[in-house]
Amino acid sequence: MKTRNLYLAVIAIAVLTIRYIGALPEFDERYAGSYVGQKLTVKGIVEEQPEEGEFYTQFKLEVSDFKYLDAWYPAKGTILIQTQKFSELNYGDVVEIVGVIDEPLRSDPRIAGFIKNPGIKIVKKEQENYFLSPFRQAQGKLFKLRGFLTGRLDAFLPSPSSGFAAGILFGVRSGIPREVTDDFKRAGLTHILALSGFNIVILIAFIENFLVFLPRKIANVLSLGFIFVFTLMVGAGASVVRAAIMGSLSLIAKMFGRHSSGLRLLFIAAFLMALFDPFIIFYDIGFQLSFAATLGLILFSGRLKKIFEKYPNQLGIKESFITTFAAQIFTLPLIFYYFKGFSILAPLANLIVLPFIPVLMLGSFLSIIFGKIAAAPTWIIFEIVLKIIHVFAELPFSFIDFGIS
Repeated sequence: MKTRNLYLAVIAIAVLTIRYIGALPEFDERYAGSYVGQKLTVKGIVEEQPEEGEFYTQFKLEVSDFKYLDAWYPAKGTILIQTQKFSELNYGDVVEIVGVIDEPLRSDPRIAGFIKNPGIKIVKKEQENYFLSPFRQAQGKLFKLRGFLTGRLDAFLPSPSSGFAAGILFGVRSGIPREVTDDFKRAGLTHILALSGFNIVILIAFIENFLVFLPRKIANVLSLGFIFVFTLMVGAGASVVRAAIMGSLSLIAKMFGRHSSGLRLLFIAAFLMALFDPFIIFYDIGFQLSFAATLGLILFSGRLKKIFEKYPNQLGIKESFITTFAAQIFTLPLIFYYFKGFSILAPLANLIVLPFIPVLMLGSFLSIIFGKIAAAPTWIIFEIVLKIIHVFAELPFSFIDFGIS
């Protein structure tokens, strides 16, 4: 068995190495990254739903053409665009951009360049873009559905609770005030505001309980379909895709009466994701944190249970502590490396706050359906949780900031 696993690991590394080298961009006359430092007019498609910040709009443009001497020529590459608030943009729009291409903000072969505050002209709206693939058309409709659902949350929950709800349900953080996100950072709870494997596990559990009246195989098939659609709707971020693949493979194993190993599922998910996007391992922070947290859970939660087996599990506190601590063992070096600091109170803050998240997710979902009737008690819980987080954030030395630029 060990020999076979070693062979599989060697083959996987060889395949991913070949895939990585083959995916590296060619700096030819068509590649947008070849024109760094120059003012350029480019045309392309908005390849993800734009991110709406408090004072800016940011999106990725998949370049299709560039203009030279009043003529258009084929082009390629993805450019990161950051501009002042531009809420008219949507996924799938064809836009024309005029600006100076700078080096990407951080090294990432997937990004050819960065343009700040360019001139923007919408050439064709998503619904008029008949060249969109059926897949992209479907995802565009799902993004609109997400916008409608987050709008319902805004209508029935006051800020910042509505932004908090949109974050834990759909991964949308644009409605969360800066001071609230700072509190989450200082308390070591930023991961709660972004969709993660934890949220997906909760969703799968909700679905399985909701479909309990159906035959097992039918319920599993419906669950697989829901996971796929939900993953597309929330933007298919790395942590969500990783959890979705692992959850789907686990459900498929159940359908065929097979046992699934968490460690094996994790590496299969990582391999499939790296096969699709070979740069994700080295350049996607979300993937790295999600992989490390899951690996910590798989490798250390069992050992920690043995260490603490003599202690009672009152109200699930011991179980919560074990899972939280196991996940943070592996993520701490990454958090320190990327964010130049860490919260020393994160384990305790997670221990207290995480049990509220399933209740808040359910309450937020019910608020979308039933409006103020469900939103009122849900808002009270949100306020309690936000107060708890603020208390942790205000404690002396809650966050050790090394201030390394």
